[in-house]
Amino acid sequence: MNIFVNHAIEILNQAVKADSKAIDHLINCRVPCNGTLANHPTIQVGAIINKTRSCEKSELATPYDRFEVGLLGIINGLFGADDDDWGFIAAQYEDGKLIGFVKTPPRGGDVNHGKPTRTACPGTGCYCRY
Repeated sequence: MNIFVNHAIEILNQAVKADSKAIDHLINCRVPCNGTLANHPTIQVGAIINKTRSCEKSELATPYDRFEVGLLGIINGLFGADDDDWGFIAAQYEDGKLIGFVKTPPRGGDVNHGKPTRTACPGTGCYCRY
């Protein structure tokens, strides 16, 4: 699977190089989705709980929660999830701007210049599980 993930990252980075603004908008775009999609075993979905973005698993959801999915969550769904239920591809940001894609670092890892990828929520959506 590593070869496929690496190839996907290469293509995503080519897309950023070709038109970073378009890819930034696509990656930051979130659409509402239902609980069935939110509970998919590999697709990465963000939960909005009590008007606060959260990265908790959807089984903690209440009837008042809602979910959002983005392109990177779907792309990550193609490759499965690691032992912590994280996707294998992470968006990399600098000063709030998408600069590329990398392999998701191990828990506690850092791809965003001092901002932990697994807890940072830049832009318009939760990137904790994307």
